[in-house]
Amino acid sequence: MRWFVGVLVLAACAKPRPPEPPKPEPTPVVDIVPELAIVQPERGVFVEGGTLVVTGRAHDDAAVRVTVNGVDATVAPDGSFTATLDVPAGLTILETHAIDTTGHDVRDVRSVLVGPFAPSDARAPIAVRLGRGGLAALGKALGASAKSIDVKAAARALNPVFDNGGCLGARADIADLSIGKVEVSLAPKAGAVATMIFVDSIVARFDVRYEVACLGGSTTMTVHTNARITSDLGATVRGGRLQTTLANTNVALEALQMEISGVPGPIENLLRRALRGSVEHALQTIVANDVPPVANAKLASLLAHPAQPPVLGRPVKLEVVPRRFEVTASGVLVAADAAFVVAGGERGRHVAKPASMPGLEHPPVDADVWIAAAAIDQLLSGLWAAHAFDRTLALADLGMVGMLLKGKLHTIEVAFSLPPMIGATKHLELAIGDLILTARDATGAELQRFAVSLRSDLTIEPGEHALATTEPTVLAQQLGNGPGPLDAATVEAIAKTVWSLVAMMVDDSLTRIPVPALGGGVQVRAATARDEFVVLDISASE
Repeated sequence: MRWFVGVLVLAACAKPRPPEPPKPEPTPVVDIVPELAIVQPERGVFVEGGTLVVTGRAHDDAAVRVTVNGVDATVAPDGSFTATLDVPAGLTILETHAIDTTGHDVRDVRSVLVGPFAPSDARAPIAVRLGRGGLAALGKALGASAKSIDVKAAARALNPVFDNGGCLGARADIADLSIGKVEVSLAPKAGAVATMIFVDSIVARFDVRYEVACLGGSTTMTVHTNARITSDLGATVRGGRLQTTLANTNVALEALQMEISGVPGPIENLLRRALRGSVEHALQTIVANDVPPVANAKLASLLAHPAQPPVLGRPVKLEVVPRRFEVTASGVLVAADAAFVVAGGERGRHVAKPASMPGLEHPPVDADVWIAAAAIDQLLSGLWAAHAFDRTLALADLGMVGMLLKGKLHTIEVAFSLPPMIGATKHLELAIGDLILTARDATGAELQRFAVSLRSDLTIEPGEHALATTEPTVLAQQLGNGPGPLDAATVEAIAKTVWSLVAMMVDDSLTRIPVPALGGGVQVRAATARDEFVVLDISASE
């Protein structure tokens, strides 16, 4: 009973526990994305020297790490940073990253062109090397061109070819000379090109006047023969021109037949002996006088073609000045200085790239062309300075992408901040830095701007004669912080579409690289980079 009463008393004395106060809501943590601004270098500038200093500011709510092309920058407490890079001559694409402790990564991409620079009218080396196959093809081309020589006029200029006056004498003049097929064989040897010219179906007609016992008469004589002419072809450079010469020329007539009638026996014997030598002398003289100009033109055409059509609507002139002609037992080297001069591109600048002319230590099987990358850069920089690459694209120019953007924008302007540039150190590539894309509405107001930098390998497709671009690597950067109608995926699609148009323009420019005009078919087997030269390996079929 006592126990029960005690329990009742304790129960009656118990007080209810007061409710716990509400716990305060946790303060949300704001993860701030770093802010990144580059002070120098400016976008799309030319800089001298091999050292580049990148400065800027990076801000975050905590520590931030900054890298430039993988190099850690020195970041001050106020967020300013500096990075020093060793950069080679050429186009450098700068990727600057500001990375905070939570992993946010903000990027800036911009391009600079690093010198030293050459002016738009500077000359760069180019060369053509001919191996045995290339010389054989060149010989065939020479034979076809030699067929066009006016041998009749050349022969008649030699008259009289025989004149032995007196009461038992004769005078002979070439009235007509015709030839059939001309075959030229060329083979290299030390110091000269061994040359063999075979002339088929030679027909020479002579007008003959003679005297026997001081009584005169006249007749005609016809000579049918073939000729095999051997000589040594050499060349020197004089006054910026190639001058070929033929030495040690020898003429041998084959299958000689003479038709003469109606003359006394002593005169016939005299004429048969004399006119054989006259035909030999005429052919030797024609070869010595008329073949070298044909050879001059053929050798000059190895490096340049005088008619250069406009490129992207701008007149372009290829100036070639021969500098060296070399012959060894392995082949022939023709070297020159070249300049691509673009009308309106006088303010263009390109990177000066030292390039040493090749030799004949390892000659090609057929032929190859060595053209300094600086020469191609000169062409591209001239077109850049003439604004040949800049375009304003309507939506219709963008294909399917343009249809998707209908109502969002009206045009996209394409402007090159820097000239395109060829890389030919380890492999062939084309680099374009800070291609500025500006989206505008129907009133012309700017909606959004992007800077795009690209790199594309260069190659030659089977059966083609010129370099061509391939699918590029693209780096895009929005300029300004404001929102716009284009998201990242759309910009990437636009960049690819714009690239297809840019590639067409660049490909058109690259077709101006000279390819030797050899006989028969010419095919470029491969294109490679060798010590700042673009090298085209040529297959020449006979």
